[in-house]
Amino acid sequence: MKPFNLGCALAGDPFVLVQASEHDIIPVRFVGELTDGRVVVERRAESGVYYVEVCRDEQLRMAPIKRTVYINLHKQRDSGEIVPYLYEDQRLANNQRGSSMNCLGTFAIEIED
Repeated sequence: MKPFNLGCALAGDPFVLVQASEHDIIPVRFVGELTDGRVVVERRAESGVYYVEVCRDEQLRMAPIKRTVYINLHKQRDSGEIVPYLYEDQRLANNQRGSSMNCLGTFAIEIED
């Protein structure tokens, strides 16, 4: 996960509280920032109760954001090697694919940033 970024949190990007180990991840909401730079967050317990906590930046990480990318696989005529081309937009991937006989297909892949 990416390090906590206050600017991104203020812009509304999701972030999480990381407890003792990297495996203990708790979604939180931004409440405010103290004058000493610590961040105030709100988290919901499994019981449904909301808690307000004061955290240091080291305790927080930006939440991974899932997105879909598209890959065209082309077979090189000379070597037979398969080469991937990555696109952020499906229409662009389809346009770049064109009528090429060497294109094996366009594949959607979900990734986390």
